Amino acid sequence: MRHPQTQGKVERFHGTLLRSIQRRRLWEQRTQQWLDDYRWEYNHLRPHEALGMKTPAKVWQPSRRKYQPHPAGWEYPEGAVLRKVDADGKLQVGGQQWHLSRALNRQWVQIVAVEQRVLVYYCTTLIRELDFSIQRSTIVDRWIEDPF
Repeated sequence: MRHPQTQGKVERFHGTLLRSIQRRRLWEQRTQQWLDDYRWEYNHLRPHEALGMKTPAKVWQPSRRKYQPHPAGWEYPEGAVLRKVDADGKLQVGGQQWHLSRALNRQWVQIVAVEQRVLVYYCTTLIRELDFSIQRSTIVDRWIEDPF
């Protein structure tokens, strides 16, 4: 996420897949077996320039972390001022409703007052700046490693 090269990788893969479909006239077959074979070929036989001419299967490693289907919720620092985003993605601060994002509906966020502004954090990511002096909400585009 937030990496422009990711989109290029996805587009490159889809272009490669489309050319393979056209070469093999897959639109006439539409078989799952062909897609399974293509995936194996793409990962085990085709060297990739971005991987130093190795195959993805040669460089892939399983994660050392165990999959957690229901991870524990994020814990904000003790004493943090928290607010819950409503079902419409809005946040009540300073007697006003501020639109954050529907993606955060029913999530807890931390608010930090700084002069006439309020900084809104989701976990450790600064996501919004609410400016009471001009009644404006601004998306924050900068990444802060660990503000706490």
